[in-house]
Amino acid sequence: MKRLETEILIIGAGLAGVCAGLSLSRAGKKVLVLARDGGASAMSSGALDLADDPLAIPGKPEQWELNLERNLEEILARKPSHPYQLISGDAQELIKDFEESRKLVFKENGFLWGDSQKNKLIFNQLGTFKPTAYFQSHLLSLDDLKGKSLVLAVGFKNLAGFDLDFFCKNFLYWTERFGVKLELEILEIDLGRARTFNSLELSCWLEENLQQAEEKILGALRSKSAELLIFPGIFPLEKRKEIFSRIKKESGAEVRELLALPPSVLGRRLERFLEKRLKEEGIEKIKARAISYKAENKRLISILAKAGKQELEICFDKLVLATGGFLSGGIYKQGDFGEGILGLKVFLGAKPLKRIFTEKLTGLHIIEPHPVFAVGLGANSRLQAVDERGRAIFENLYLAGSILTGANYIFDGTGGGVALITGLKAGINTNQL
Repeated sequence: MKRLETEILIIGAGLAGVCAGLSLSRAGKKVLVLARDGGASAMSSGALDLADDPLAIPGKPEQWELNLERNLEEILARKPSHPYQLISGDAQELIKDFEESRKLVFKENGFLWGDSQKNKLIFNQLGTFKPTAYFQSHLLSLDDLKGKSLVLAVGFKNLAGFDLDFFCKNFLYWTERFGVKLELEILEIDLGRARTFNSLELSCWLEENLQQAEEKILGALRSKSAELLIFPGIFPLEKRKEIFSRIKKESGAEVRELLALPPSVLGRRLERFLEKRLKEEGIEKIKARAISYKAENKRLISILAKAGKQELEICFDKLVLATGGFLSGGIYKQGDFGEGILGLKVFLGAKPLKRIFTEKLTGLHIIEPHPVFAVGLGANSRLQAVDERGRAIFENLYLAGSILTGANYIFDGTGGGVALITGLKAGINTNQL
C-alpha cells in the first residue's frame, strides 16, 4: 500500500472542494485533493445560482423578485436550517462572502458573466429560462434580446436533446410575454454525421475536427442575415472564444449559447476549468475512491483509497469533506440514507433520519419540491460535522457544499452560493482552528 502525507486533505473536486483548496493553498498550506470525478459541478447547466425568489409563483416570471439581497433575506427568514445560516444571518455579508469566493475561484478571466446584485433570466435549450446570478459567458439572457429584431436559432442535424421547432415555439411564447418583439428564423446545419449524437459527443468531434466544423458552420451562415445567433451548448472550452470571434467576424452577429440539461458540455467546461485552477495553484489532485478511514481520540488520522488496483493511505492533519449530496453520491440510500466514507449520521434539516422517517421521506411528492434533495450532514457554525446533539464528531473534520443538509438546491437556487461560500469558510476554519 502506498502511503502519502499532506497537511489538508480535501475529498471532492467540485466548486466547494476547489474553493476550499484554493483558500488553504493561498494561506500556505499543503493541500491534496482526492476525487473520483468532478462531482456535482460537472452536472452544471452553466448557471451559478446564489438565491432564487422563495416566493416565486410558477408561470408568472414577470412577478419574480430578481434582487438577490431581498431573496437572501427571505431565505434566511423562512429556512432556519439552510446552510447559509451557518455562515451569517445577514444577506449583505453572504453577498460579500460570495463575491470573495467567486473571485478566488474564477478570478476575472471572463469565464463567468453576471453580478451578485440581481438575477438575470437565462434561456435554455427547451426555450424556457431560469434566474441566476452568474452564468458561463456568452449564454443567452433576456437582456441580450433588447433592441434586436432579427434572430437566428441554429441547430445541427441528428443532434439529440435540441429540438429546434420545440425551442422556437417556447422561446417566442416567453419573449412575447416579456414584451420582446423579434423575428426568429431557424437554420439546421448538416455536419455530415450519419448517426444521432448528443452534445458531449458533438463537442468532442468539434474539438478534433475544428477546421472542418468551422467551414461547415460559416458556410451555412453566409446565406443568412441576423443580429443575434443562438446555438445549443456544444462548443469545447479551449476553442470556444476563438470560434465565437470568427463567427462574429464573418456574420456580423452577436453569438450566444443556451443553458443545457445535465450531463452537458457546460458542466464538462466547468469541470475542466476547476481542474485547471488546481494546477495553476500547484494543488495535486488524485483520481481515486475513498473507501474507509482511521481515527483516534476524535481525530481522523488517514483515509484509505483505491485508484484502480492501487491502494493508498493518505495521512493528514485536517480533512474537508466536499463529496456532494444525494445526486452526486456523497449521500446514498440503501435501505436507510447514509454517508459513504465516514459513516456519518444523515439529517433532513435539524432532524436525524430514522428508518420510519426515511420511508416517509421517499414517498411521492408531485407538487412540492422533493425533500430527498435536502438530505445531508449536520454542521455547527465552524462547519464541523455534528451528531444529533450538536457535538462535533471529529474535531479535525469540516464540511463544504451540497453535503450539508437544509437546502433543496435544485429548487431554491442556492447551489452555487452554498458551494462557494461554505468552501471558502471551510478553508478559513480549517486553517484557523
